[in-house]
Amino acid sequence: RATEQVTGLPLDAVLNRPLWETYYFAHDPAVSGRVRDLVRAAAAGETVREDIVARIGDDRFLTIDFAVGAIRDGAGRITHLIPSATDVT
Repeated sequence: RATEQVTGLPLDAVLNRPLWETYYFAHDPAVSGRVRDLVRAAAAGETVREDIVARIGDDRFLTIDFAVGAIRDGAGRITHLIPSATDVT
């Protein structure tokens, strides 16, 4: 629901796709590659946070403070990644 409210994009614009292949980041191969690298680093346990240019509905662009955090289980294994973004345009 937040996807639709904040960006004007339907949920299927992001559902079941790698984050770097979504409408937000696929507009530029360099941006897409950087997001892929950041997600992979987070999946390896690193803390990641960086300003990234994202595309939202109506082909508008924002600079976002992009971060990905890991959630670990009781044994310390990463089970989920939680991305977040704040408009810093």
